[in-house]
Amino acid sequence: MDDLNDPDLRAALLRRAMVAWYAAGSTNHPAPKSSGIEEIDGLIYVCLRTGARLLACYRVRLVGGKAMLKRLKRLPEGVEGRADA
Repeated sequence: MDDLNDPDLRAALLRRAMVAWYAAGSTNHPAPKSSGIEEIDGLIYVCLRTGARLLACYRVRLVGGKAMLKRLKRLPEGVEGRADA
C-alpha cells in the first residue's frame, strides 16, 4: 500500500477498525491517540489500544483494489500487548 502515508487513508482505516470493534459488541473504548497503523514485515495492521493494552489487531488486505480489514485471533510477532478474548 503506497498511500499509507496519506493521513486521510490512515484516519479512514482507524475509523473503520473502531466501527468493527464496536459492531462486535465490545464495551472497552479504544483510545485514538494510542491506537494506530503499524507495518510489520511489509504487512499493514490497525491496532486498537487503550493506553498500553492492545484490544484488537486488524490486518489490512487489498481486495479488488479496496482496503479490507480482518480481525486477527493471533497477534503477529512485533505487535506489543495482548488481545481480549
